[in-house]
Amino acid sequence: MVAINEQEPLKAECIFGVQRLLPLLDAFSKEIGGVKTAQDIEHIHRMRVASRRLRAALPLFASCFPEKKYQQWMEEIRKVTRALGEASDTDVQISFLIKIVKKRDARKHADDSDNALSIRLPGDMETILLSQLQKKRIKLQIAVVSSLDKLENSRVIDEMRIFFHNQETQAKNTRKKPSPYGIAPVAASRIARRLTKLLSYETWVHNPDAIAEHHAIRIAAKKLRYTLEVYG
Repeated sequence: MVAINEQEPLKAECIFGVQRLLPLLDAFSKEIGGVKTAQDIEHIHRMRVASRRLRAALPLFASCFPEKKYQQWMEEIRKVTRALGEASDTDVQISFLIKIVKKRDARKHADDSDNALSIRLPGDMETILLSQLQKKRIKLQIAVVSSLDKLENSRVIDEMRIFFHNQETQAKNTRKKPSPYGIAPVAASRIARRLTKLLSYETWVHNPDAIAEHHAIRIAAKKLRYTLEVYG
């Protein structure tokens, strides 16, 4: 459990922060069981998005947490995000190929009905690639489960939840609440910084070869969106 200094009054920003972070943490942790069973690809997609939202929100309120704990939380969530990323991308590729194969097989079936002499060649590139991706996904699932097991064993989620709940309780029990009026200027400043970062890539938008920059644009856009959501 993370101790809180009861003598130190909470800042309005920190009260606001834990109110935003608790739902993000819950959205992140509730998908663990579904990701482990891997019965529905939506679980890993939702958890990946939730991990990104949590990683984008935590730095906004870093001053509200013990520095070592904050760094540990960020590192553990970052590890999980990486593990989820490749598996989720592979799920998308598999889903896309399954649709292609189904459409192709439907066309072949129609052609066979029209032409009894049509020859069906054994194997094809789509099926081969689909099989390879499915085998890759099985291996990635092992890494995903291992990453989630390490996260649970670290008790980081429980620690974060206890810390956030304690701060929320402390805020409720405080007779004189801090003024929230200082939050809006801080929000405006942070949103402006992330907007400026996104717009700094403008010159690369029309360059189809700027793959790294386009990836950076996508990340910057997501960080801006997540920051807007936090301060919405």
